[in-house]
Amino acid sequence: MKSMDIKNIDSLLRLLDDPDKRVFEEVSSQLKGLGSGIIPELEKAWEISFNQVVQERLENIIEEIQVSETRQILTNWLEKGAKNAFTGAFYIARLQYPDLEFSHLDETVEKIRKDVWLEFNDQLTALEKVRLINHILFDVYGFKPNRTNFYAPQNNYINIAMDSRMGNPVSLSLIYQEVSHRLSLPVHGVLLPGQFILAYIDPYIDKPPEMIKADDILFYIHPFNRGSVLGKKEIDEYLKEQGVEASEIYYLPCKPVQIVTRIVSNLVFAYNKLGYPEKVEQYKDLLNILKSKRNG
Repeated sequence: MKSMDIKNIDSLLRLLDDPDKRVFEEVSSQLKGLGSGIIPELEKAWEISFNQVVQERLENIIEEIQVSETRQILTNWLEKGAKNAFTGAFYIARLQYPDLEFSHLDETVEKIRKDVWLEFNDQLTALEKVRLINHILFDVYGFKPNRTNFYAPQNNYINIAMDSRMGNPVSLSLIYQEVSHRLSLPVHGVLLPGQFILAYIDPYIDKPPEMIKADDILFYIHPFNRGSVLGKKEIDEYLKEQGVEASEIYYLPCKPVQIVTRIVSNLVFAYNKLGYPEKVEQYKDLLNILKSKRNG
């Protein structure tokens, strides 16, 4: 925030209760134009104000700044190739938790990675490596599926899933995938209707994820079921149970942007179910940004 901006803040804040709508809109526009750096000052103003109208206006301005910032950060992530779904999930979580720092997530993932790595050796097979990750994640760290509140919004926020050690299929798989990638394991997300699993690619296949074929996959991993190992047959049966026609997209790795899109879609559904229309619109806005990239 520029020094010349700071001098104007107090005078702008004093105009927040102006009954003239045009004055308020101009004040609001100027405050929002200062970006996220102004938020601490707005929060301080909220704390000392006893005017309900001013407090509500401050809340709306803060929220609009956060939404605008998330929209821009997400757009930048997409323009740079959207290479890491874990990073994308962090950006989505910051809309709800603005003070969240990536270092908070990074430290936890690194600790898990190190604990797994200490048990690794060159003789382990792919299945043995998965069993080891399962042991560290689900037995040592206690990660588990949140079946009781499956549709709760918090299941989709990567920080909450990591802190509570509970999540839905996407968040648990995303944590599992990030740990695996940091161990240089060829594990990639696979989108299923109402579910999310991981594919373990043959390590001797030298192809980017988007070029992988079904024959290149050794097996599948189901983190929502404590990392159980699945074969193509289990996916066939699941699709049949869901009444969904088998398609190649349900067996092959998806792109990071598709994973983040699923997270945001889940949030739209969850907040709609709870009756929070403003939240629904916020995440629909992000969903449109993500879908425009997927279709572009």
